Amino acid sequence: MRTVLPRAKITAWCNEDTPFVWPKILRHLIGLDAEEPVNAGYDLIGSLLTEIGTQKMQNYFKTNPPNSEKERQRVLAAFLEHNANPDEVEEEITLPGWTNDLLTRLSDLYDEDVNPIISRGDVKVIKPAL
Repeated sequence: MRTVLPRAKITAWCNEDTPFVWPKILRHLIGLDAEEPVNAGYDLIGSLLTEIGTQKMQNYFKTNPPNSEKERQRVLAAFLEHNANPDEVEEEITLPGWTNDLLTRLSDLYDEDVNPIISRGDVKVIKPAL
């Protein structure tokens, strides 16, 4: 991309982080300040939880507003761990020849691809605070 568009502003994030950084992504795309509240900030993670889990999460945040982004993400991680809708968060990969070892190797290759992007100075990377 840099060869074709050397001065383009590039923003990236890892898809697996999206439920935790969704408000940051929305703020970035809309052009809001980092502390500006976003009404749809919990929509994505809510779609990954059971209906009861989503209600519990909403009630929790109403009565216990987080003091920091790190705390908000820790609470989201706990709700996701205990209230995830398995149909929404688990992908079953059943392709011929795709073993657990191959999936582990692909995950390692993914990390090898992502880490240099994160360390670049010319790409804005939206990361979780965790």
